Amino acid sequence: MYRRLLDQMPTAVFVVDPQGTISWANRAALRLVGATPEDGIGVSMLEFVHPDDQEWLVNSFLAMMAAKGNERGDGNPWMALNFHARHRDGSSIPVELTGAGAVDDPVLNGIVYEARLRQEDAMLRRTLVGVGVGDDADTLLATVTDMVVLPPIAIECAMVDIATSPPRVIAATGPAVAEAVRVVAPEQAPWGPPAIAADTWVVADHDGEPADTFTRLGVADVFHVAVTGTGREPTSIRIIAVTPVHHVVSDGPCQRLQRAAELAAIVVERAGADAALHHAATHDPLTGLLNRSGLSDMVDAGSELPVVGVLYLDLDGFKDINDRLGHHAGDQLLSVVATRIRHVVRGEDVVCRIGG
Repeated sequence: MYRRLLDQMPTAVFVVDPQGTISWANRAALRLVGATPEDGIGVSMLEFVHPDDQEWLVNSFLAMMAAKGNERGDGNPWMALNFHARHRDGSSIPVELTGAGAVDDPVLNGIVYEARLRQEDAMLRRTLVGVGVGDDADTLLATVTDMVVLPPIAIECAMVDIATSPPRVIAATGPAVAEAVRVVAPEQAPWGPPAIAADTWVVADHDGEPADTFTRLGVADVFHVAVTGTGREPTSIRIIAVTPVHHVVSDGPCQRLQRAAELAAIVVERAGADAALHHAATHDPLTGLLNRSGLSDMVDAGSELPVVGVLYLDLDGFKDINDRLGHHAGDQLLSVVATRIRHVVRGEDVVCRIGG
């Protein structure tokens, strides 16, 4: 009974004997490295350790084997080890490994290990470092999206900006969620109204659209949350997740979305701050037009255009207005002129204030 119980656990558990051979592993452990009972049990544990981590991991194992029972801490868990496991397909998997000595146990005769995927930690670190160095916001939001779909539950996720029509898909991890975002009418979408706390929309509880569309796509549950900005105000960015089976207890998926939304909020706020700084550096604060620096950047970006027309305007008598009526009146005049010029040029044209 206990073996069957361990085999059904979603947590990876395995036993390594004093020679470093895997003597037993549950289904989750075998699934973690893409192995079967035939090729995953009775083999050296090094077959599933990345070459870069093999030497120090072996040294740690040998040190434990050389220790006596009390020193080895039999029956007590050790401090977790972080390393990269090697999947049968050759890929590398970040793993946290916790062990407890049971060498003197006549049945186990080895070390009992519990392995936990460390992908979420790695993704979190990658995102926070990316925020610090100013990486592209969409790339970071895609990493946040990937954090939602980590095992063991089957789930697809998308990061979407609903401010545009159709919504702009920043990242999507599967076809069902991408198609749902594409075909569900914005006014019918469960994720339309902003949910500050992750919410669940159960397809079976609704008739007609969009429930029929979700059913056609093989979706049973829809989870969604709004990414917030400054002051916890909802932005137009939504995190949307779908599952093929109904979750009676929706806390797990909702907690994942909530964590992702909190991390995405950091990315969005940093991107907004960067955009504000860039705008301030390239635009005239009085008129809102591009300044000399912004014009220079625009010319560099469009240097390969075959033909560029340039019109230089000067306001005659502007100095007299400043001298007679004061700089406030002069500022008002500049703002009015800038607004009128913007209203008569084409959408692709650019208006700049380069002096005066």
